[in-house]
Amino acid sequence: MIQSIDGPINGSDADSIPEAEVRVGPIERRTGKRRVEILVGGKVYGEDVYVHAENDNALTRLLFDVEQRVGLGPSGLCYLKPEILKKAKQADKRAVAVADAPKFDAISCRDLLESESEFDVLYAIEDVLVAHQPAILAGPRKRLKTSLAIELGLTIATTGNRFLGQLESRCQGTVALISAESGFGELKRTAARIAASKGLEPSETDRFLLCDKAPNLTDPKDQVGLANFVKTNGVDLLILDPVYLMLGSLDATNLFAVGTALSELTQLCAEEECGLLLLHHTRKTNSNPHAPPELDDIYGSGFQEFCRQWVLLSRREVYKPGSGEHRLWFSTGGSSGHSGQWALDVSEGSIHDERGRRWETRLYRPDEARQNAQQQRREGRAVRAAKGQVDDVAAAVRALATFPAGETKNVLRDCAGLNSVRFQRAMSGLLTTGRAVAVDVTKSNRKKPYEGYRLVEGVTPNE
Repeated sequence: MIQSIDGPINGSDADSIPEAEVRVGPIERRTGKRRVEILVGGKVYGEDVYVHAENDNALTRLLFDVEQRVGLGPSGLCYLKPEILKKAKQADKRAVAVADAPKFDAISCRDLLESESEFDVLYAIEDVLVAHQPAILAGPRKRLKTSLAIELGLTIATTGNRFLGQLESRCQGTVALISAESGFGELKRTAARIAASKGLEPSETDRFLLCDKAPNLTDPKDQVGLANFVKTNGVDLLILDPVYLMLGSLDATNLFAVGTALSELTQLCAEEECGLLLLHHTRKTNSNPHAPPELDDIYGSGFQEFCRQWVLLSRREVYKPGSGEHRLWFSTGGSSGHSGQWALDVSEGSIHDERGRRWETRLYRPDEARQNAQQQRREGRAVRAAKGQVDDVAAAVRALATFPAGETKNVLRDCAGLNSVRFQRAMSGLLTTGRAVAVDVTKSNRKKPYEGYRLVEGVTPNE
């Protein structure tokens, strides 16, 4: 293999030395020599020689021989020596690159379409997770990401269970959750509640592995350790929670750096035929925090592009502290074509409940959730209106009790602290139930009496 050097290489005296072109080949493994050819005056002078920076005697003899043939004086071509040594190194590097270059195989579209391979999509969880494809589960903080990862892990690692009590598990295998936040204490408590909700005994959960030592995914040593962990334990699905704590000092805004780290992680899992699920956060700047989540909400560079499939979480309504009641949006999608959006209700209860905390889930369609929310709002308005009516009647009774003989409507209204509509509605109720009666109220400022009201004898403000 001969390498050309374009352009002339001249010595210090350009008038006395003709233009020369040099071709240098890589070292031949069999002989240890390389081909060096020098083109001078329209002729090629070449020889297989040993070319080494430490011992260039063979190269010196070749240059001297060419000088003699061309008719140049001694050292007339010595200026070529550094350039020949430089090009020799470059030739060797190219030869190594060629030997180590990966082979890219291609198949025509026709052969692919006519092949008998089905390339079926295997779902680990129906409409949620395709087996052996990288995925991400993302949502704002405290949206039950870790709890849902444990729910998913227990579903796949055991038999006869459905994810969130509804979505079918299509295949079983070993699942490993590496958590950098929760610690074994919280992991145990959460796993115990979820396993109990599924009717699982501890002996049935041995294929769900938990680890609290987080790797640095940018460290080659940790990458090897993680690969050994996956291989040794026969892990079919690896869950990393949360991934941002496992990226070392990597700049999360650098698309290329994050993309490289995620690509290496994906390749690691692919080599071991292991699925990958990353737990990550979404942005805090969403203008409508109770809207269904979107893929663009995922925080940081590279993660949206990395996703082959995703599960996104957000709240449908404000969480009431201490209630243990979560109303969430649960959105899924992926390049395999699956997508869905559900309303997810999770009841965890409180540590002060008689039975302690629990894990109860309900998954249903968005239109049903919206109808339920509308109904709850209507019922809430009705309750508030009824309570307001009761309070208004009580205020009117207190005002009437202040004037046992009766008083005008305006005086009673002001005394009750109500506007005209609310006072008239309260009095209508009192008149209808017979607790108050209409009376004429005489004032010294006019002969004609005013319309007024008084309580029926025996009615008290406490009734």
